[in-house]
Amino acid sequence: RYLRIPNMSLIKTYTRQTRSGKLLKIAREHYLRHDVPCGLQTCSACDQVDARLSVSKGAILVFDTNIVLHQIDFIEHAAASGALSNVVIPQTVVEECRHRSVTVFNRLKDLLQDAGVGLYVFPNEHFRETYVERTKGESDNDRNDRAIRAVAAFLSQHWQSHPSVILVSNDADCRRKAADEGISSIRIQDHVRSTMPQLTDLLASDDVANALSQGVTMTHKYREHMSIDVLEVGVARGRFVQGRLRVDSLNNKEATVADRNGRVVYVQGKQAMNRATEGDLVIVEIADEKNWKPAGWTVVDEDDSDYESNKTATVPSGIESAVCGSVVGIKSRDWRPYAAVLEESVLLPAGSVFAVPMDTRMPRIIIQTQQLEELRSKRI
Repeated sequence: RYLRIPNMSLIKTYTRQTRSGKLLKIAREHYLRHDVPCGLQTCSACDQVDARLSVSKGAILVFDTNIVLHQIDFIEHAAASGALSNVVIPQTVVEECRHRSVTVFNRLKDLLQDAGVGLYVFPNEHFRETYVERTKGESDNDRNDRAIRAVAAFLSQHWQSHPSVILVSNDADCRRKAADEGISSIRIQDHVRSTMPQLTDLLASDDVANALSQGVTMTHKYREHMSIDVLEVGVARGRFVQGRLRVDSLNNKEATVADRNGRVVYVQGKQAMNRATEGDLVIVEIADEKNWKPAGWTVVDEDDSDYESNKTATVPSGIESAVCGSVVGIKSRDWRPYAAVLEESVLLPAGSVFAVPMDTRMPRIIIQTQQLEELRSKRI
């Protein structure tokens, strides 16, 4: 329940049941200010303290949460080089990043502390004109998207469209709602290609996934990972084994997982590895004993025609079988920078290539680049 105090704050009250069964009424006061600065250096109506936005640098961009979460590499590089400026980061976005990814939040915080970059945090959650309340039946994500659009709408009205304000979002539904509300919006890929094409390769693009789903047949369809709750219960009951995946350097289709008690499980084949890579903390389900194979049993390439016969082959009598299993969940990734060479393939859409890591334990990685001719014979 909400109780408004005119021009001051919003009091949120709710009840919570204690362990003893008693109902506890809690009231929290959320202060709303009327004197929050807009961040534009030439705005005569606002305080100019820590103003980082400039009319001379063109349109003002308002980033939504997913742009910051997925494009933090691009934002860091472009902001440091001066190619990206005049960016408003709503407080809603900062708080969402803090809850969804501590790593991205810390990188964003370090970036915002640099007064030399043109990124400005707008405290919309404490400003009367931009604070929005969650409506009945509205999800947290929809409420936050609406709050971000409210920032873009206010700034556009406050500056009377000079400079212009553009909402940057890859969410088609959010852009559609923005258009209905009279707010200009654009995808991050479209904006970068039109204003700073030399930095396109830094974008974490979803174009590859879209192209693959539309026109390319994937050879392997992997088993869906189980939820974290199911995995933790399975580990506690001994049904699953948890440990680091260690891939064979001579055959990256074979790996082992050892738990704290020294129990070793062999994971053989791409399907059994289920998208896990070297060093990942994984949960493994033990296979039926009849499907166990010797530790030295060679796994052929699953793209080969002999794969099906090899997969169903029985273990000769007299040879001891090793405990085998398959990955059913990944608790944490151990990804890091990798040196690689590029490899073209007709299976990929235009502009996409395979990066083949020098570390033979790693699988090929699909990347996009506009510098294929320059990188063709180089190690990256």
